[in-house]
Amino acid sequence: WIPAEILVIKPWWMNFIHNMAAVQFNHRWLAMAVAAFALALWWRVYADDAVGARARRWSHALVGAVALQISIGIATLLLRVPVPLAALHQSGALVVFTCAIALLHALHGAHYRRRQKM
Repeated sequence: WIPAEILVIKPWWMNFIHNMAAVQFNHRWLAMAVAAFALALWWRVYADDAVGARARRWSHALVGAVALQISIGIATLLLRVPVPLAALHQSGALVVFTCAIALLHALHGAHYRRRQKM
């Protein structure tokens, strides 16, 4: 689970940007955290009756974008980082970010409508 080469560079803090094993380890765990957060957010949106269809669609898009992004990232590593696939993975980050911002915007609209009814 933890690569043996994760802290070979001295001083230790240089490993976070110069050690390929540490960078891949951190990137992989960050991807899992993003996936868990996206699924939890999707579940909250799905379970809330006050949320509109627009927010539900964006939550589906976010989960799909994260799943695709993780799949492209795994394929990029397995194929030894071909540049077109690596560039697609970079573009996928933009798609995930766009879906997250759009979902936030849709949820803010739902929150505003809920407050107006009070």
